[in-house]
Amino acid sequence: MALLAQVFPKSTSLPNTLGMELLLPKLSDNTSIIGDVSTALLTAKWLKPKVTVQAFEMNSDISKNLKSLFNSLGISFLSLESA
Repeated sequence: MALLAQVFPKSTSLPNTLGMELLLPKLSDNTSIIGDVSTALLTAKWLKPKVTVQAFEMNSDISKNLKSLFNSLGISFLSLESA
């Protein structure tokens, strides 16, 4: 989490126990949503198509298989490397 705070100093991190979908109606269209490869990101793009949605790049079979789906829906991938 420290790396995220460095890269995105004005960001808000949500606990994984909170249903992010409940917050979507309250977010403005100029909001960016960044997370791991998950259905929450797909739902965010579906319910709020104008927001920027990005997924962290993962080196796994799951993310490789879903990458084309995410890209086709306008969800880009973000790579973070620790210093």
